[in-house]
Amino acid sequence: MSLSSRLALASVLLILISAVTPWLVGCRRDDTQTIRSIQASRQARQQAETKVDHLGEALRLISKLVDLQSETANRQIIYHLNAWSVGQYGAASELPMGSDSGSSSASTEQSDPTVAATPFRPTRLLATVSDIVPPEDALEVTSRESFIPLDVKHLRYSYLTRRIAETVQQGTLSDPLFQAWIDDQVDEVGSQVAGELTVALKLFDWTVRNIALEPMVLTDPEPPTPPLPMGMRFRGPGYRQTPFQTLFRGTGDALQRTGVFLALCRQALLPACLLAIPEEGGTQLRPWTAAVLIGSELYLFDCGLGIPVVGPNQVGIATLSQARRDATVLRRLNVPGWFDYPIQRDDVQQCTALLFVEPEGLSLRAKRLQGALTGERRMVLFEDADAMAERFESLSGVAVTRLWDLPLMARVYEASVARLADEDPMVSFFLQAPWAILEGE
Repeated sequence: MSLSSRLALASVLLILISAVTPWLVGCRRDDTQTIRSIQASRQARQQAETKVDHLGEALRLISKLVDLQSETANRQIIYHLNAWSVGQYGAASELPMGSDSGSSSASTEQSDPTVAATPFRPTRLLATVSDIVPPEDALEVTSRESFIPLDVKHLRYSYLTRRIAETVQQGTLSDPLFQAWIDDQVDEVGSQVAGELTVALKLFDWTVRNIALEPMVLTDPEPPTPPLPMGMRFRGPGYRQTPFQTLFRGTGDALQRTGVFLALCRQALLPACLLAIPEEGGTQLRPWTAAVLIGSELYLFDCGLGIPVVGPNQVGIATLSQARRDATVLRRLNVPGWFDYPIQRDDVQQCTALLFVEPEGLSLRAKRLQGALTGERRMVLFEDADAMAERFESLSGVAVTRLWDLPLMARVYEASVARLADEDPMVSFFLQAPWAILEGE
């Protein structure tokens, strides 16, 4: 073939290649775009069909906190709670972990317009603990929509007390004398009041059997420490451990025992408080005894003595009205020559009702979360403190209702001694040595 023929053939081939190549490339590009489109639609469909149960996952982690690395688990719980909140109430809440894994849930869950539209007003009782929690801090904690680390502690404590209350209510009353008294009361007070008395006695019996009583003032040697805030002292009464530590360790003084009993009553839907009386010649309050509102009466349970206050003629459980009217009710708690009960009838004519509830339990997010828990998940997380105060203050002998400051003091104490422990190994030893096996990582 001549050179001119070869050049002509090469030119024809070049033209053909130039014409076909764009078509081949275009087909490949079209196929790639089609594949990507199919993959994207499939992924979107899978995400739409997959609804993450953030609430269930948070509760699952709460139930396993003892077995998990607490710091990591706490972050995951907060994330799931906030992802649930976003899905229910919109983007006003925050997602601290910054993950997108819950976005599909947020788009598919529907908010409850009735709950979302209900105005939230922080309780007026927050002012009664303003010396511990400044009003602006209390307002921020109770009004914010996003969940915070303190909510995990509140949820964990509520979960444990709920499980205990459920288990205890399924058992039988261990004291046949009280059971006989309740049976005799049915015709007079009704089956509902009798049933609630039975539940209160079961919860009280569990508390005094499972929370070993410590003295209010510990006499063991203690390391020298700098002054603590609010006049507290090292391992002081009531605040030397948190409510959760009292429950988990199974030991506490009379005030800490009372806190456990009140928390169990809350989960059993029994309104309860700690009655306090004014200190003689002062403005401070002196804690007295736990009281459970059943029917229209406050029944008295002394967690320090480990017995209910016995009623007139040494029958049944005394009420506040009976203790105010009959001097023998409290006088019979004396053991001549051994023990004098420190409170008598004249001291209890006007009492203060102290509510055992922390700021997280007064918050908007606790109210929303409690409303979403149904069936086996149900537990009490929110307390309408103003409504509770009205109920207690409507009773004769209750002058005013306040928030109990002791749980908040326990928080301040815990943070203060933790800082001291970081600086002084001896303080760390005194705090951790007794519980190293139980609470160690």
